Amino acid sequence: MGLPGELPRSRLTEGGRLTVPLPTENTKWPPAPYDQLQKDVRKWNAWYMGDVDTLAGLYGRRDDRSTLARVGLIGVAKRMFHGSPATGEARKKLHLPIPADLARTSADLLFAEPPTFVVGDGTKQDKTTQDAISNIFGTPQTASELLEAGELQAALSGVYMRITWDAETSEWVSLDAQDADAAVPEWSRGRLDAVTFWQRLSGGGKGQVYRFLERHERGFIEYGLFMGDEDFLGVRIPLDAHPDTIWAASVVNADSLQETGATGLTAVYIPNIRPNRGYRNTPGLSLMGRSDFDQLESLFDAADETYSALMREISLGKARAVISSAAMQDNGPGNGSTFDTDREIYSPINGVPGSLQSGLPMEFIQPDIRSRQLIETTKDIMGQILRTAGYSGASFGGDDMVTNQTATEVNSRRELSNRTRNKKIQYWKAALTELGASALEVQSFVHGTSVHMDTVNVRFPKQTDVAPQVMAATLSQLNAAEAISIEQKVRMLHPNWSSEEINDEVDAIRKERGTTVTDPTQIKY
Repeated sequence: MGLPGELPRSRLTEGGRLTVPLPTENTKWPPAPYDQLQKDVRKWNAWYMGDVDTLAGLYGRRDDRSTLARVGLIGVAKRMFHGSPATGEARKKLHLPIPADLARTSADLLFAEPPTFVVGDGTKQDKTTQDAISNIFGTPQTASELLEAGELQAALSGVYMRITWDAETSEWVSLDAQDADAAVPEWSRGRLDAVTFWQRLSGGGKGQVYRFLERHERGFIEYGLFMGDEDFLGVRIPLDAHPDTIWAASVVNADSLQETGATGLTAVYIPNIRPNRGYRNTPGLSLMGRSDFDQLESLFDAADETYSALMREISLGKARAVISSAAMQDNGPGNGSTFDTDREIYSPINGVPGSLQSGLPMEFIQPDIRSRQLIETTKDIMGQILRTAGYSGASFGGDDMVTNQTATEVNSRRELSNRTRNKKIQYWKAALTELGASALEVQSFVHGTSVHMDTVNVRFPKQTDVAPQVMAATLSQLNAAEAISIEQKVRMLHPNWSSEEINDEVDAIRKERGTTVTDPTQIKY
């Protein structure tokens, strides 16, 4: 299957390879239906960024900024807070970074402690192959790349991971995260068959746009440079025609292809959560993931409106003094009058209308602030956001965000985050297992590393919500009942330790207790 549009079905390269090429010239870009994905990602990204001006531009059109009489009551009711017209005195709009916190929380749940990558079942490892996997996937660079990918996945409905390499600067291939709106995927029987990454480059005259396309397929990567406009790719030009793509010209053959040596793809797609409710019946988009922000835009907007109202209440609730003009000091013609707030002694002023019994015509005003109601409303909105997104208050910063909870409800909400995490882990395991096999093949092809091709298993750390004091009490009671072994206690306390680490800890405990049993055959008489 090829990219949408009027594209040639296949071609035969000089090497006799049958393939689908990059789009023809003057193709609309991005092609339908991925132009719709662009619009949705732009909306989710606006909330992820949290810039109030960007949100105002997204939800408020210029022709909407009119009076109530012009748009009518229904039009005002439908308008979002961030897109509402500015009438009367300007009011400051604030943004609560709930969307960004959701994305960060999702990434933390998945990759705060990075997964481990093991060749085969981990019992009989090929040391050379395992070292290669560790040098590719077990580095701080990969860990940070996965954290970034986790945020992008949650916010923008999914993320791509691709294999990159530069034989001149590094002896190992590496991983790179790509945004969901920076790619056009091709599906075959529900699986990713190829994907074209693209980016806009700098330069070009008025109305001209440079685009660099990079199509990943089995065994090859094709590169193409196009010069067009905002809506169309335009004409294909040589790769060395732009300074940012000169490197690509040096790695391709006569067909603009770079051989990867991999039997699979050198890129994978990881959906955030499926199905995407809005794309369920849209060919080409039905396999895309859905954002953590799906169906939450109006609640984000309501939270911002409520919090902005709270800040406005605080501003309007400042204590103010109303002073009669008779108490003001005349500064002379043209200089107005002032009131000295540091003055300590005043003489009574009799007969001044509105004066107090003391004779000082001054009144202090302290408005009431609806802080409790607004804070409770904000918490209620945030609780609904967390429930819909599939996270608990504990994962998001504290259970006090959701009010009136029983102990059972608190535990249930904590389990909600674990269930959401486990769902996302399944998508990541499938993708990284496939990418691990391709990474070994590319590493062998590009750098000549001798590796044994085997399944790469991805192991995510276990997540536990048990407090240390609760775990200690549980282990103590089990030990008192003589219902648990030393090994099982160590496993419960350290669920993410390997069998070797657990055995070492058990041996250390027994040695300290003096309960280590000496092998009789090793005793010298």
